[in-house]
Amino acid sequence: MSMRRTVWLVLAAFALATGAQAYNGWGIFASYWNTSDAGDGFGPGLKISAEMVPGVQLELRGSYFSSLEDEVSAADIEVIPLEAGLALTGGAGTGVTLLAGAGAGYCLVDAVGADDEVSYYFVGGAEWSVRPNAALFAEIKYTVLEVDGLSPEKTDLTGPGASAGLLIRW
Repeated sequence: MSMRRTVWLVLAAFALATGAQAYNGWGIFASYWNTSDAGDGFGPGLKISAEMVPGVQLELRGSYFSSLEDEVSAADIEVIPLEAGLALTGGAGTGVTLLAGAGAGYCLVDAVGADDEVSYYFVGGAEWSVRPNAALFAEIKYTVLEVDGLSPEKTDLTGPGASAGLLIRW
């Protein structure tokens, strides 16, 4: 494991360990991503959220996209974004919570000649409580990511996406 990946894992573990014990949870989701230069893809994901102070969540996310293809070089691209960010949350009515946030990620890119890259994202969404400790959620996300090494120039994977899934709270 590279030093950069080890640092990310240690920071993520530390952030989770220091979170307030209030509005915490983990979720699984299905995700869609429409990139600029590599078409669109679908994949599974996992997120962990920890309330740092009331109304502010630290979120750690990981997704897996295996079906992207660079339009110029026709290279198959597999991307695993590992992301961390902050989200502001607030109630919008009985059992509904809205969120808006931003963060950064380290994207593991598996393609011939490609480098792993840093990304940035913006997200907005809602959660609907279905049980005291469970909620359904849907999010719209915009990711900024350029990958070196695939085409003569950078391959732009910037684009919008969406995800929906189940969140378990404790």
